Amino acid sequence: MGLRYFLLGAVIAFAIGNHSASYGQEIELGSYDSLLDRVEKLEQNAAVPVHRTAPRSCYCDTAQKGFYGMGELVLVTPFQSNATGIIAQNDPVIEHLNFDWNMQDSYRVEFGYLGGTEGFGWRARYWQFDNSTSFDVDGSVGLVQDEGTIIWSSTNDGDTIIGLVDVDTATMTHSIEADVFDFELQRQLAKPLKISGGVRYAKIAQGYLADTDSGVAMADIEFEGVGPTLASELVMPVRNSGFSIFCNGRGSLLFGNQNFRAIDDGGAETLLIESDSHLASSVELQLGGEFRCARGLYFRTGLESQYWANVGSPNPSAIYADDSDEANVDDPQNEDLGFIGLMLEAGFVY
Repeated sequence: MGLRYFLLGAVIAFAIGNHSASYGQEIELGSYDSLLDRVEKLEQNAAVPVHRTAPRSCYCDTAQKGFYGMGELVLVTPFQSNATGIIAQNDPVIEHLNFDWNMQDSYRVEFGYLGGTEGFGWRARYWQFDNSTSFDVDGSVGLVQDEGTIIWSSTNDGDTIIGLVDVDTATMTHSIEADVFDFELQRQLAKPLKISGGVRYAKIAQGYLADTDSGVAMADIEFEGVGPTLASELVMPVRNSGFSIFCNGRGSLLFGNQNFRAIDDGGAETLLIESDSHLASSVELQLGGEFRCARGLYFRTGLESQYWANVGSPNPSAIYADDSDEANVDDPQNEDLGFIGLMLEAGFVY
């Protein structure tokens, strides 16, 4: 009733105001019943809700829910803490001639379930790298003054020495094969932030082969381990464009076995080092951009880097730190391996 009397007073005041501004023209007020009808119509109009169009949201819902799958092309260049291919005894300078890797292709697949911010999800992912590189040396390349040497020496038994000397021509090949599988539970803490944790299995196998005029020498090392892994992912949308910036990282500790073997066709001995309780670790990082489509499709590209500590190296382990003829012995088990490059990813959420 209060609203009715308020509106009735407003109508009367409006009519009187118009009467005062009419310069003497008379305006006849309607009946009381007609005024009540007009007030009732005004009340009905005031009760009608006003609908406003909500702003259009972007396609990039970082807290999506449902099953998903993705595939990645990972283009990376390997690097090693020991990249020696052959030692050139170019007096008075003794040089380590190293393997020089180019960018190599590898592949990663992942599928799982996204639980949004309401519950847990899971994922399984697999990455494989399988490539090799080679280089040649002779009297005009690398061994320009003197011969080359390939040496492995046991860190446990200094009498066990494997290798070749007086090398004039040679072809050295280094191969890397990595198989990495992760299974994790994941949770969306907030729309831009997701964390996950689980178990990782990794097998890193590396091989070395030297085919020379002084004989053939070869070595291989393999690490196989299992351990915990933790990861996080941050996705920040760029306004309502469908584009986002993402960053994800991962760390793993791996416990397992490592076996190293070196042999040459000129000696009767084989250098063998085995470990049943070897510890390795890995750190991974991705940084780049993403575009997410309306139908659940998305595309990513960015930089990728990986660092694997203590997975070992099959390359010759003798190290010449100065110009003398005395070599130091390095432990092939504790060498590190890394990858750096870029990734291209396509996926869907259903």
